[in-house]
Amino acid sequence: METILIIEDNSEMQQLLIKVLSSHYHIVSAYSGTEGLLLFKQTSVDLVLLDRMLPGKSGDEVLVELRQHTKIPIIILTALDTHADVAKLLLAGANDYMIKPFEIEELQARISVQLRDHAPQQKNTVVKYKKITLLPDTFSVTNGMKTEQLKKKEFEILNVLITPPNKFLPGNSYIARYGR
Repeated sequence: METILIIEDNSEMQQLLIKVLSSHYHIVSAYSGTEGLLLFKQTSVDLVLLDRMLPGKSGDEVLVELRQHTKIPIIILTALDTHADVAKLLLAGANDYMIKPFEIEELQARISVQLRDHAPQQKNTVVKYKKITLLPDTFSVTNGMKTEQLKKKEFEILNVLITPPNKFLPGNSYIARYGR
């Protein structure tokens, strides 16, 4: 069963989401941005429902921080509906957004689509080299005994460095044509 982290400060909205989604998903909930980030670090999460206007850290700040550590789907729940806001959220890394008030059936469909579209990528992209394993869902590296959290760019660089040399890399046309 997939786990959804709901970060929403309105208790009525929080309870409604829990009631509707808990029959299909395991739900973890937070009432502030800071609490949401803490729960994210402590729990294996498959999708985040994120309100924008939160106490502690705002939803925008939480989005930026989550994107430094994960590729999991994030759906923004917001009362702000200007095109500039929507564009800003999508460019910052949100996978989707819903403007409040919204239809529960539509939210359920958007959750299903995001989980469906991201599940195969998460399972097939683990990279191993000798004792090192790269975990792309969390931008982490492990040697079996210790796991280290990396920033997104650090993870991408390490991934390029340990990817087998016979794989074509953009900008490396000599190797692609003539081999090593």
